[in-house]
Amino acid sequence: MNKNWTEAQSYCREHYSDLATAENMDDMNKLKDLMKSVGYYYIWIGLHRTSQDEWHWSSGDPVLYVNWGVNQPNGVVECASMLQGQWYDVQCSYTNTFICYNRSSQLVFVNQTKSWRDAQSYCRENHIDLVTVRNSIENQELERIIIDNQNYDDFVWMGLFRDSWQWSDQSDSSFRDWDKGEPNNYGGNENCVVSRSAQRHWNDIACNGQYPFICQKDKLVLIQQNMTWSEAKVYCKLHHVELVSVDSVEMQRSVENVVERASTESVWLGLIHFCCMNIVQLIWIGLQRTGQDEWHWSSGDSVLYVNWGVNQPNGGAECASMYRGQWHDVKCSYTNTFICYNRSSQLVFVNQTKSWREAQSYCRENHVDLVTVRNQSENQELERIINVSQKYNEFVWMGLFRDSWQWSDQSKSSFRYWYTSDPNNAGGNENCVVSRSAQRQWIDIPCNGQYPFICQKDKLVLIQQNMTWSEAKVYCKLHHVELVSVDSVEMQRGVENVVERASTESVWLDKLILIQQNLTWLESMGYCRQHHVDLVSVDSVEMQRRVGNVVKRASTESVWLGLHNFCSMNMWIWLNGEVVCYQNWAPGNGTAPEDCGLEWRKGAMESGGDHYWISLPESRKLNFICTN
Repeated sequence: MNKNWTEAQSYCREHYSDLATAENMDDMNKLKDLMKSVGYYYIWIGLHRTSQDEWHWSSGDPVLYVNWGVNQPNGVVECASMLQGQWYDVQCSYTNTFICYNRSSQLVFVNQTKSWRDAQSYCRENHIDLVTVRNSIENQELERIIIDNQNYDDFVWMGLFRDSWQWSDQSDSSFRDWDKGEPNNYGGNENCVVSRSAQRHWNDIACNGQYPFICQKDKLVLIQQNMTWSEAKVYCKLHHVELVSVDSVEMQRSVENVVERASTESVWLGLIHFCCMNIVQLIWIGLQRTGQDEWHWSSGDSVLYVNWGVNQPNGGAECASMYRGQWHDVKCSYTNTFICYNRSSQLVFVNQTKSWREAQSYCRENHVDLVTVRNQSENQELERIINVSQKYNEFVWMGLFRDSWQWSDQSKSSFRYWYTSDPNNAGGNENCVVSRSAQRQWIDIPCNGQYPFICQKDKLVLIQQNMTWSEAKVYCKLHHVELVSVDSVEMQRGVENVVERASTESVWLDKLILIQQNLTWLESMGYCRQHHVDLVSVDSVEMQRRVGNVVKRASTESVWLGLHNFCSMNMWIWLNGEVVCYQNWAPGNGTAPEDCGLEWRKGAMESGGDHYWISLPESRKLNFICTN
């Protein structure tokens, strides 16, 4: 079966796990044997080019420690060497001596000069690989060996290199087996990789070529660390792909073989009961407590200018006021007059005494915010207004405050929207923030609670899955950009609107796109993933209604959904990984075991009538709906 790289990836993900990944020479030898048995010249593997160069160890270990020399790396070349104990990037074609490690993890100095690629091949053929340096102790050991071999003033290759290639299954493996002269990006569009005949080394090639391919089934990795289910889920997302799903008798046996090595009586699976949604009350946002107090402006401006009085701030309070032209920290609960600025950036003195929080609310409701002071001229103007208002000998609130909160996306925004009496850090561990129903103001809360959350991209996306703050942060990183940062009154209102709609009925913010091309289910999935996001999942009455409105325009009697059947488990699953909870099957469809003897079954929605769901062979060619 010949496919282009994208089609091959889609096929492998649907029927197996992913396109093949080679993590070491053992894996590569297995691939070579398989290719030899089927007699193909080119075969796709799961490596493809990204836009981001990263440093890797030839051994596949993560890069956790570096010891670069001054002004290194300089970004010009792709291989690393050691000189006088420090690391330097050097042209890979240069010839240097090098150090391997063997099966006993002993270091072997090779007193031959070779290019980095030749040195790598030598180490793999005669030992294990080029040396990896994981900490300062290993760096010192490497330096000692080089000194013993009288090469201290020469460059010596180690296993660090830089490239922009990534495996389809997102694994961190940095194993490479390029043919000589590859990768060369001939024509400027060779962004995918084939393993070719003869020695079965790799060649970069355009992704639209049609070649056979190799899929891999799930690789099981036992993590012998004791964690909660939520912690385990996050760990797998960060370091591998996902907690294991047992979707067949064969997978059950594979898992049984692995768990025999476990140090506990049981191990976590990726199985959770998750059919029913609660009305949204608490929603994670991207604010968390740090260990460092910093001063901020209520407006969100950076603190570039200060004019503290003598011995100020004294660390005893969190809000700032002006007194005789200078700044003093004052308890936020004290009541003072204050100054706002309006949409014309004019200053407005308010001759009412309020706490700092009340003053902030007043300014935001009636003007824009409490005043910000960015330079000496603005400080003098503020002082002049206070003089005119005859408050020179009194404290007057301005928009400066201190806290230890930070946004998940590292933005400097100091916008806050706390509920009355929050943050209170009850119990001493309330280090994350939710937006609460009713007024949608914020409260601090322990980070291990399970709540829905909002991701931000160019728009706000409400994720109606209950996760801890850490899980929500990882989810947003993987699927969107980041947990939402509320950096203005306008953004706060946007968040309120999203949550308000969700409180009464589940609402997807994805755009639905009807594709009036007749494709198989697998081709439809590949099309959606290449041009949009994915085939649509229908997980609520509201989504059923929305999709029903769209399918009326279809040119086929039914349209493909992102719904597929696991025959061995008699279970229907959405492409987003969720089990079917809400359902709208036509009579005789979806409830009885499917006959998959001839062909896999997939889910479609009828274009007319009540838009029931039906089970069809995956080779049927239909219109389909993508989400965007």
